[in-house]
Amino acid sequence: MALFGHSRGGGAALNYALGGGAVSALVLDSTGYPDELVDRVPLLQAPVLILHGLRDSPADGGSAMTDPKMARSFEAALRSARKTVDAKFYAAGTHNGIFASRAQRTDELKRIRAFLRRTLSN
Repeated sequence: MALFGHSRGGGAALNYALGGGAVSALVLDSTGYPDELVDRVPLLQAPVLILHGLRDSPADGGSAMTDPKMARSFEAALRSARKTVDAKFYAAGTHNGIFASRAQRTDELKRIRAFLRRTLSN
């Protein structure tokens, strides 16, 4: 099973996987990454695809937890723990900008499709 989540939905998907849920892949889009999730990275068994806008902010529906710095910190923790992670940070991406521009939507769908094909075919 693969889970996709945006914002709090991404947090719910991540918490499910960290709680031992049977997940084969996670796609997290503009998800929040509080420090307590970073501390639980060693428990994560599923490969992760992080999609995040570099302009994510509370002004457009995000929060301090969805700050791009938090996403980069989570990505670094995954890499440090030798977990499988792919990440794409969109320069013009905002929190509520999921699939907002045609170019970003096309790129996100391409990345999600490739990631799921690669991780779920094993």
